[in-house]
Amino acid sequence: MTLSNLQTIEISVSDKKLDNLKILHLSDLHINKKTTIEKLKELIKLCNNQTFDFAVITGDIIDTKVKFLKEKLQILNTLNGKVYYISGNHDLFYGLEP
Repeated sequence: MTLSNLQTIEISVSDKKLDNLKILHLSDLHINKKTTIEKLKELIKLCNNQTFDFAVITGDIIDTKVKFLKEKLQILNTLNGKVYYISGNHDLFYGLEP
């Protein structure tokens, strides 16, 4: 996980109701046994210092069995505002049930 990829991308949309909509997008976190709690807290702090309407986490959140990551995954719950996610192939491989 690298924190140096923070980017702002502006897009033009025809529906004016979407003007100024800000989405925070996280992808391919691949949280595993080697991922430190400090790095995750640093990521969430960086994200929470941004202004956004909602956040999306798109796939490959985990990269090992959930039983090894419970404390680390709970840190994601400190992300401000509404958060939506979708699982990726790694998440499905290790299982979402636990």
